[in-house]
Amino acid sequence: MRLWSQDFDAGPGWKKAHVPILVSTNFRVVFEAVRSKVDYYYGIDDLTIYDNACEPDDSCDFEEDVCLWSKEGGDSDSKFYWTRYRSYEKTASFAPAIDHTRQSATGYYMFVQASLDNAGSVARLYSQVFASSSSSYCFNFWYYMFGNNLGQLKVFVRNSISSSSIYNEADLWELDGPTNDGWNLAQVNISRDYTRKPFVVIIQATIGSTLQGAFGVDDTQFEMSDCGTHPSAAIVTADVLMLPDCNFDDGTMCDWSVVGSWKYTFVVTETGGAIPFDHNGGSHHVYMDASGQKFNTTAQLASPTFISDQHICLSFYYAMYGRDVNRLNVYVAQGQTQKLYWTLSGNQGEGWHHQTMEIGQGPQPTQ
Repeated sequence: MRLWSQDFDAGPGWKKAHVPILVSTNFRVVFEAVRSKVDYYYGIDDLTIYDNACEPDDSCDFEEDVCLWSKEGGDSDSKFYWTRYRSYEKTASFAPAIDHTRQSATGYYMFVQASLDNAGSVARLYSQVFASSSSSYCFNFWYYMFGNNLGQLKVFVRNSISSSSIYNEADLWELDGPTNDGWNLAQVNISRDYTRKPFVVIIQATIGSTLQGAFGVDDTQFEMSDCGTHPSAAIVTADVLMLPDCNFDDGTMCDWSVVGSWKYTFVVTETGGAIPFDHNGGSHHVYMDASGQKFNTTAQLASPTFISDQHICLSFYYAMYGRDVNRLNVYVAQGQTQKLYWTLSGNQGEGWHHQTMEIGQGPQPTQ
C-alpha cells in the first residue's frame, strides 16, 4: 500500500516529511526510489515512528518546532537569519512582548533581529515544496515589524525549485516597516499561474538603514482557495516569475515546456549531428528533427507564464537548415488569446542567426 509519493524536484538540502500510518495489524515501512531519465539524488535520514497523529503540514504555530519550514538556501556567512524564539528569553532587542498563538511570553515564533548584520542583508525562510495543483492557494500568517527604519518584509513564490536565482521568483507580497509593536494578519494569494507546477513559498526580511528593529512570523497556514491581499499596502503592482532565460547547457529545458506531438518535438541535445556546434560555445541546445514527419506537423516550445507591466525584449538564436524546412513562428499567449509576433520560412543556411523583438502587454499572465 502506497502511503506517500513525491515525483518532482525538491531542491537542495534536507526536507522534513510527515506520513500518517493508519493500520491495525503488524506492518513494516519500505522506501522506494525510482530512477528517472536524468540524474537525481535521493536521501533518507532521521527516521522516527511514534504513536501519535502527525502534525498538519499546512499550518505551523512553531510551539514544538519549525514544522516543514527551513532556512535552507540562505547565506551561510550571514548573522542575520530566522530563528525560533520566545520573548521569555529576553535576549533580543525589539522583540514582541508575547507570541501570537498563546498570547504569552513563553510561546514560540520565528524571529530575526536587524542589529545582527548590515543594512540590506536578507534573511529567508523557505516553506515545504508543494505539489502542483489546479487550485489557487491562500497563505495566511501573522507578522511583527517594529523598529526605526526597519526595512522590508516580502513573500515570494518559486517554481524552479533547485534554482537559487531571484529571477526565478515572483514577488507576491511586500510591506515596508515598521508597522507597530503588535502582531498583524497577512494574506497572500498564490494563483493558479504559480500552483500549476510544484512551488515553494519564501518569506524574506531585509534590514533597513538604522539596524534598529526586528521581524517576527507566527501561525502560518496554507489553504486551497483564493483570497485577497492583506493588508492592501502589501499589494505588489507587478511581478515577474521565471523570466524565461535559458541556454540549455545544463542538459535541461529550464522551465520551458514542450507542447505538441510526441513524434515531432523539441529535445535538448548535445552539440553534433545536424547542428554541429552550439551558438555560445556551450554543450547543448534545443533541437527538433522534421525528417519523416507529415507536411505542416507542428510542435511548440512554451515559456513559463510570467507577469510584467513593462515592454519585454525577447532575444534568441535560431538555426533553420535543410531543403524542406517550413516555418518558425513566435506567438505570445495571454489568457485564451494567442498572437503571432514573428514568422520566418525556408532554408536560412548553415549556422546560427540572431533575432530580437519587443513584446508589449499589460500586467497579465503572459507566455
